[in-house]
Amino acid sequence: MSQIKSTYNNESGVLNIKWLAFFLIVLVVSAPWFNTSIANFSFVKSYVAIFGSGIVFLATLYYNMPIPTRSWQSNQIKTTLLLLFSLGALSMFWSINVDYSVSKFFLWMGTFWCFIIGLNLQNNKGYLTKITWYLVIAGGAIAIIGILQHLLDPFTLTQAAKPASTFGNKNMATQPLVLILPLSVFLLLSKQLQGLKVWGLTTLVSLIIVYVIYTTTRAVWLSISVEIVLVLAYLIFNKRKFKQWFDWNSNKRNASLFAVVLVLILIHLSADGFVNFLAMGSDTFGSVIDSTNNTKSPRYLIWQAALNMIIDSPFFGSGLGTFTQNLSNEGYVANQVVSYQRVHNDLLELSVELGLAGVALFSAVVVAILTSILKILKNTKGETKLFYYLLLVALIGSFVNMQFSFPYQMAVPLVLLGLYLGLIAKKYDAISASSTNLNIHINPTINK
Repeated sequence: MSQIKSTYNNESGVLNIKWLAFFLIVLVVSAPWFNTSIANFSFVKSYVAIFGSGIVFLATLYYNMPIPTRSWQSNQIKTTLLLLFSLGALSMFWSINVDYSVSKFFLWMGTFWCFIIGLNLQNNKGYLTKITWYLVIAGGAIAIIGILQHLLDPFTLTQAAKPASTFGNKNMATQPLVLILPLSVFLLLSKQLQGLKVWGLTTLVSLIIVYVIYTTTRAVWLSISVEIVLVLAYLIFNKRKFKQWFDWNSNKRNASLFAVVLVLILIHLSADGFVNFLAMGSDTFGSVIDSTNNTKSPRYLIWQAALNMIIDSPFFGSGLGTFTQNLSNEGYVANQVVSYQRVHNDLLELSVELGLAGVALFSAVVVAILTSILKILKNTKGETKLFYYLLLVALIGSFVNMQFSFPYQMAVPLVLLGLYLGLIAKKYDAISASSTNLNIHINPTINK
């Protein structure tokens, strides 16, 4: 392991968190609000993600200008991500459609910017609390718009699958919530959360849960169920240590009970009045069984087409972002799914576009994430340990979601992924010893 060691220890080199907060809020509410003929939802989100993350990245560089000695420490997350990113970039040379490859590479660039941003954020408890608040507020904004659409539909936004919030499709809208919702536990159990902030948090969380229920998105229901089990298991098996630092009082109990009541009321409402949630839930789970047994469903046809594409280009794939080109123009599938743009399984889509090499590198990234977080959990305690465990839970939930949906083909989940991995890599660097130190002195050109 090699390191470029920093000798500068001043918070003037830390990005003002308001930059990140503004970017996240703008990203989740951005949409073609007035004229959908100009651009679709995915394009708007993609442009905001790419340019917004680039601006925040430049702001990060600006805040680091006064630091005379830069810091860089290699680790397995950085190395494996760099290799996967490089393979995606190189795939443009053998891509069957360079335009698609360039478009998707720009999304990956946004993820890269966010990784660097996360890598330069503070990892103390107070800073992590602020980051989590902004994430939950962003998730709440998605949910509030979606709930209003479900009950009143007061907006001019078009919706391919209702209620879609600002994403045009309810599946896309709920993908970021899988990554955000588990972190709310970190805030709820924190000693810093008291008074009216508790009621604000529980209200936001209840609205997010209500919106997820409204969408009846089966992949997200499954993912969040897995997350709930993992959180409960952690709290149960760490009950003794947990009691030493967590904070729970009558105010938090009452706010949580209010949130439960609010959820129970809202899930029985629709634009047409009262609905039976139990019947709706039963129908949703029943549709899962029906889809599993129907081998002629569009999902099965898309997956079979993806497997045929992998067989034809097994080692390095057909190029980043080229699944749509394969499906629409290369004769792989029947007409009933020729208009589909995604595999609805990100691992299969990665295999199509980057082949077995891409799958191997992605597997290496997953292993790097797991080993890094396990080391972090062994070397931290209290609320900080809980935060990084919840990051792991959020990533596991999202990785479950990606087996049946397409979160990592979309801008917002990619932004959150880059930010989370940057935070994990930052913490891993902080607790890891390095055998090689290298100092680089740079004279700052801007003095603040």
